Amino acid sequence: MTVGGTTFAFCVAASAAATSMREKLALSLAVVCFAALTGLTLYLSGHVKRRISLKGAMLLDRVAGILLTAIAVILLANGFTDLVTARLNQ
Repeated sequence: MTVGGTTFAFCVAASAAATSMREKLALSLAVVCFAALTGLTLYLSGHVKRRISLKGAMLLDRVAGILLTAIAVILLANGFTDLVTARLNQ
């Protein structure tokens, strides 16, 4: 969730797709909300880490792993679908 290459690439791609000033303003608002959510998540994670047990931390790690795996599968499926449809439309 932190700012990295993927976040920057998304912002550049979304900015290129935004044609009107209203769309660019909406994108800027989304970026500010993303930054606030990231900061809040990182801040609260420190408090959660201090308050949960080792088993609780292991459970949260597993849940996070499952979520990340699900996101990766969705991204791969979408990419593969886009690739196939692009080849069929040629």
